[in-house]
Amino acid sequence: MNAVVSLCHFCELHGPNVLLSTQPCRSQKHTTLKSSHAFYGPPESIEAPRYVLSPPCEACQAVSGNTFITSDHETQTSYVSSQVPWQSETEGLVRQACTRSLSCEVSPGKEGILVFSDDLGLGSSCGCSVLSHTFLIRDSLARGFHRWFSIIVLTKDRLLLLNLWPFLEKNISTFVAELQMSANKVYEAEQVERPQRAIRLNGAYCADKSSRPLSELTGSPKVFAQLHLWFVWLLRNASTRLRETLPSVDLAIPFGSLEECEDKFIFVSARKDANYLKTHPSADNESSVNCVVESTGPSVSSLSMLRTLLGAVNFASIVFCLLVGRQIVVRGQPASLVASILFTLKTLLPQGCVRLIPFSSQYRSPTECNMLGIDARAAVPQPSPQVARLEVLPPLDCETPESVNQLKEAHQFTFHLKWPGQLPIKWPTFLAKLDRAMHSEQLSNATLMLQIGALRMETLNAARALHYVDTNEKKDSCDPRDKTALLQALGVNLSDREVLTFWSKSCLSI
Repeated sequence: MNAVVSLCHFCELHGPNVLLSTQPCRSQKHTTLKSSHAFYGPPESIEAPRYVLSPPCEACQAVSGNTFITSDHETQTSYVSSQVPWQSETEGLVRQACTRSLSCEVSPGKEGILVFSDDLGLGSSCGCSVLSHTFLIRDSLARGFHRWFSIIVLTKDRLLLLNLWPFLEKNISTFVAELQMSANKVYEAEQVERPQRAIRLNGAYCADKSSRPLSELTGSPKVFAQLHLWFVWLLRNASTRLRETLPSVDLAIPFGSLEECEDKFIFVSARKDANYLKTHPSADNESSVNCVVESTGPSVSSLSMLRTLLGAVNFASIVFCLLVGRQIVVRGQPASLVASILFTLKTLLPQGCVRLIPFSSQYRSPTECNMLGIDARAAVPQPSPQVARLEVLPPLDCETPESVNQLKEAHQFTFHLKWPGQLPIKWPTFLAKLDRAMHSEQLSNATLMLQIGALRMETLNAARALHYVDTNEKKDSCDPRDKTALLQALGVNLSDREVLTFWSKSCLSI
């Protein structure tokens, strides 16, 4: 998430002040710091100590020029925490947001979370929005026995900030509760040892003693290192929750554990979480598999390879059935070959249209899945216009399962399509364009996949339009002539209607 997270406080001597700010730095190259740690970002971000030159105050200068660093090597991002951000423009924005969060912008109960923004950018030339959580920390030496703090999240993307509000509110509230719980323990212990109310009634209160750092208030010398880890976790996980992307793209990115180093540079390495399981991008429905599919053995690796194995006509027939929502059943052994055929075909559909079981020991109905891999010994219903079955047959000399499993290449098998239906005379636009693309010898497999992605998006957009006009037609608010004109403008013909109907029902009917 491109944002800055800061901890601010209201000093009784100097007013609103920034204590700690965390921001991401990204680069394709890295520099090496102490102990061979990698840092992604401009060197100037850590060359100079990042602290504010203000009157000497232990509470305001608690970070004392330390720079905390965490690097996530998989996303090539480093998170830098210092008293203020290293860019001068961002520093000014954060300091102004700090002042507003602690003096101008007040939630109904004084404590709590709110969002404020300034289209002029808080005094800058670019608009910024701020989510602010203001809270109290108990302090036996402060006026009113408490101090005001705030955690602010500053970003230029207002819509992203509003969409992340529930996530940020929940987790920042957890951070605040931990700080308050630690401070309450210190407060209670100090009150037992030396009750301040009685001392103040006797006129012995000294305001200078109220300038105490957060580490003293919470009883935790490493509280700012802990805050750095919290802020890194917040930025890292917020970036994986919402992101602009094409449909069917897997956004899961693991976030590892962190460990602290000593000295003025406090570097924390991001290590891969052992619980994170990397899977094939197309295998997001593999949780439904009820039989183990081995990764070794013969397999189909591309649509071009599958077309060669099936033949042009059979390939077009099975793709047509897939696009219009008929059930595709691939029956045979080994499981790796059966599953790979389904995963290859799956790339033609948007994610919402896929209900996939890669390999099963028994037949599943079309209501459970529209793509099914099944063991050769399992009983299956007779082929029908609504179910296309692809039989994967081993060579005649392979009489046992063991001999079948010893085969290494997909071309050693025979493929027989059983489907009593017929291809329409005029193919759907998606199938026609795919067939032309696969006839071209100049297209590489990577380029073909880009073409398929564009076809998916084009068809899905047409399905959205059809879904919209159908919905409004039911409400008697759409002229049928408008519907016909819209479909003509989109290049949709009668052969596309069955494809668009299936896609709109599967992806858009919520």
